[in-house]
Amino acid sequence: MVTDLLIQLKPWLIWLHVHPGWVFIVAFLLTFIECLAVVGLVVPGTVFMTALGALVGSKVVSAKIVLSGAFLGSFLGDVTSFFIGYHYRDQLRIMWPFKFYPRLLQKGETFFYRHGGKGVFIGRFVGPIRPLLPIIAGMLNMKPWRFLLADSISAVFWAPVYMFPGIILGAASIELPPEVAMHLMLYVILALLVLWCISWGIKRFIAWLFSTLHDLLDKLWAMIKHKPFLRLFNIVLQDPLHPESHAQLTLALYFILFASSFVFLSWDVLHQGLFTLWNTPLLFLLRSLHGVTTANVMLVFTLIGEPKVWMGVWVVILLWLVVMRAWRTVLYWGLLGALGFGGGEIIKQLIHSPRPTGLFVTPSGYSFPSGHTVSTTIVGGFFAVLLSRELSEENRWIPYTLATLSVLCIGFSRLYLGAHWLTDVVGGMLLGIAVVMFVTLSYFRRDTPKLSPILFSLVFLVSWGVIGTLYAVKHYAQNQKDYALYIPAKTSTVITWWNDQGMNEPLYRASRVGKPSQVLNIQWVGNLGLIEESLQGKGWNIAPNTTLGLVLARLSESHGAIRFPVLSQLYLEEPPVLVMTKPLTGHLLVLRLWDGRTQFTDSDLPLWVGNVDYYNPSKVGLFHHAKVETKTVVSDVPAVKVFEQDLEGYTWKQLSYTPEQRQKLSPDLAWDGQVVMVRSREEKY
Repeated sequence: MVTDLLIQLKPWLIWLHVHPGWVFIVAFLLTFIECLAVVGLVVPGTVFMTALGALVGSKVVSAKIVLSGAFLGSFLGDVTSFFIGYHYRDQLRIMWPFKFYPRLLQKGETFFYRHGGKGVFIGRFVGPIRPLLPIIAGMLNMKPWRFLLADSISAVFWAPVYMFPGIILGAASIELPPEVAMHLMLYVILALLVLWCISWGIKRFIAWLFSTLHDLLDKLWAMIKHKPFLRLFNIVLQDPLHPESHAQLTLALYFILFASSFVFLSWDVLHQGLFTLWNTPLLFLLRSLHGVTTANVMLVFTLIGEPKVWMGVWVVILLWLVVMRAWRTVLYWGLLGALGFGGGEIIKQLIHSPRPTGLFVTPSGYSFPSGHTVSTTIVGGFFAVLLSRELSEENRWIPYTLATLSVLCIGFSRLYLGAHWLTDVVGGMLLGIAVVMFVTLSYFRRDTPKLSPILFSLVFLVSWGVIGTLYAVKHYAQNQKDYALYIPAKTSTVITWWNDQGMNEPLYRASRVGKPSQVLNIQWVGNLGLIEESLQGKGWNIAPNTTLGLVLARLSESHGAIRFPVLSQLYLEEPPVLVMTKPLTGHLLVLRLWDGRTQFTDSDLPLWVGNVDYYNPSKVGLFHHAKVETKTVVSDVPAVKVFEQDLEGYTWKQLSYTPEQRQKLSPDLAWDGQVVMVRSREEKY
């Protein structure tokens, strides 16, 4: 289907390339519709702009022509919307669609009042607001010359910014064959269109869900207030400032939801149930993606999210509240710490969940729930609750967003560094949120003391910044060593390795999620440079490194490139040190070698372990995959047998594992049981 669509589009793309005048018209119409009031809300503008950018980047069309048409179309779309609003003014409120969807105008008016004239410039880059701001600016009687000035300036930058991802994609596709590039761009455009449709549907569903829940809670709260036998719930859950509001009822339901979820997850962890099955695969996956720079960043998040740091922040806030004589807040801030810090530690001792291994120094204590996540959630979460109480309704999202980001970053750092399981971090969040909900529910039963939002924010941020920085500076170097991945090297002798008949390990390497994925049927003691040189003399070629062009080719069904997996295949979290290929009649032989992490006491030469097998060049595209076949041999002659012919000049032997040994050592992998051991003839052991 995709190929047929490409065939139909190809003449149009060629036609656009030959007729640049129509390119201008297409760019003008797309951006005019995208920026027109209301219409732009239902048009997938991101998809259109990415498509135009891809055509520009791949030099199918002229950048000057497209950008000129986009500028004029976006500018005139905004001007048209502005003068519609300028002409009808308040009559818009009773016109379609604003009569039925008044929140469209309310959101735009709030944004415009908050940012004033500069909102015209800023709003162009904010997707949901962009098609509404010009008509609202006109409706609110903004001076035309001010609007035209701000809008014309923003229009100059808008088109290049929105086209930039497409331009990069198109430019990268130049190194691909034309057919491949066209396939790639079409796939990306279709993917963006699908994602836009999905996101639009999700937004509409969430809006409907929250609206429905709001109505149901209103009815439930009305019933609680008017039913005598529910009077106790009315007393306990009533907000003294807003007795008609069901906010306390909502908090109570959220508390029940998060608390019960935590209890269920704790039971699951205690019995190693369904959710713990995700722990090991995610741990292996994140370790396979480790990078020095990213690990250092994650280490900073871990250090500033240390429970000791949050205890320090909690104490500073407690003392400040005492000085401010906010006694009710002091009481609940203290209760928060007792339940959060104390409860988390007690549960750790009850569950006795061991931590992941594989670090140079495994952190002390039990694993579930994550202390970092619990501490960040309770202190950051209740701070957001207290601060939002002092802010206007439209600004209350700010502390909650910052608290959420802090919890996610610190929680993810624990996963990335390998200090916790996924269930530990999720459990810490659930427990922390449940504690915050419980304390908040009780705290809001009475009128709460007023706090200065600026001073409160400064005390919190400065105390966290100072304590976190001092702790990080003091412990960074040691933690950098402690959190390093540690795989101990084996110690042996070449003689022992050579004579250990039938029991040489390892026999397979694990995938990025920890599952056995490939037999290691080569073990080779020798100088890597000489191995490479020797094999090149036998017709082997060094496989090209993964580049953007090769990645795009694989995604685009390029038949001219060797389509190895995009991500390197790892052994002991390291990529292969050598990848070579040898073309045969109708086949392609692939050899990969990894560092065997073995130190010989009787030789300076290293041990390399690897795999040699046939490569099956199956069709590759978005809906296909290519792999080095380990279960299906594409030739009657095993790959190891073919490889042995190229070992002239070396001493080698073949080990044959019995079916019983294979079942015991690599039960999940189909394999003929052959392992080749190779060493140099010149070496004396």
